[in-house]
Amino acid sequence: MRSEEYWAKRMEAQNEAQLEKGEAYIRKERAEYDKAMARIKRDTESWYARLAKNNSVSMAEARKLLSASELKEFRWSLDEYREAIIKHGGDPKWRKAIENARARIHLTKLDEQKIRMRHEIELLAAKRVKGTTDTMSDIYKDGYYRAIYEVQRGNGRGVPPAQLDKRQIDRVLAKPWAPDGSNFSARIWLDRTKLFAELETSLEQHIIRGEQLPTVIKDFSDKMGVSMRTAETDPHGVCLFQWAVPSGRIPGVWCRAVQVRGHNGPSHIRTV
Repeated sequence: MRSEEYWAKRMEAQNEAQLEKGEAYIRKERAEYDKAMARIKRDTESWYARLAKNNSVSMAEARKLLSASELKEFRWSLDEYREAIIKHGGDPKWRKAIENARARIHLTKLDEQKIRMRHEIELLAAKRVKGTTDTMSDIYKDGYYRAIYEVQRGNGRGVPPAQLDKRQIDRVLAKPWAPDGSNFSARIWLDRTKLFAELETSLEQHIIRGEQLPTVIKDFSDKMGVSMRTAETDPHGVCLFQWAVPSGRIPGVWCRAVQVRGHNGPSHIRTV
């Protein structure tokens, strides 16, 4: 029988291998945040260019209705948004909201900008849910089979392991982990709602105060940065997954959570 120290070292080596996968996903997630912010910046710059006078937009101007030609062009964008949400498995409620917006006869210029911003946040959330789910599923499966292999290798005997199926993995990923009882996907959708509410309020406040475009963009970037840092520390920093090996199978080793190393990246999103 191998010593407890042996098992601890082997499991620690596995932890490091799985951490690398988690960190690779965090890098990918950061890139998605940067892309979303770049599109929000582009849309906001275009919107200000159309509406601004003396480098700021008045609320009176923002509340004007889109012209027939502007509404027609915006509907093309809405069609693209709907297809993107379907493709990336976005929230069905947002898809319905897009369809309702497309059917409306009157939309204000402020409505247009809010919808453009919300779509980027909705799309980002959909990609985060899929990316996090795929990454955790891979880590869970790989950790499960590698741990069993190590046990059999250490004991000098091996038998075919019980196969994991999708339902087992889905049950693990759906398990509540946060203090408020939410799971990974629920937390992402909650963050989505919070982030858009902040951007929406921020846009209206900047318009009321007559803020110029650079101030608006910086504020959006800062809020996106806070959301990104939260995304890095919630599902990854708290508990990425639990080992799928019953504690009785490995002497002295219990199911443990993998903690992703701390990150000290920038607290804002790149806007260029």
